[in-house]
Amino acid sequence: MQNILPETGITFVDKPHNTIYLSVGGCQVTVACSEQDNPDLYGKVKDILVDSFFHQPMPVREDLSAIP
Repeated sequence: MQNILPETGITFVDKPHNTIYLSVGGCQVTVACSEQDNPDLYGKVKDILVDSFFHQPMPVREDLSAIP
């Protein structure tokens, strides 16, 4: 049996309401943004997403070498 990890990424962008919907390790995340640009906040959110991607557990793989 193979354990498949949920994907991490953006699922929907609601521009009129400045809202971004994400899936991070199977958890739904909603980011509500202000109308003004905020490079510091953007950088923090980006760092969190990149970090969560690289620290996800590896999928479990069966050893199929014993099967003829």
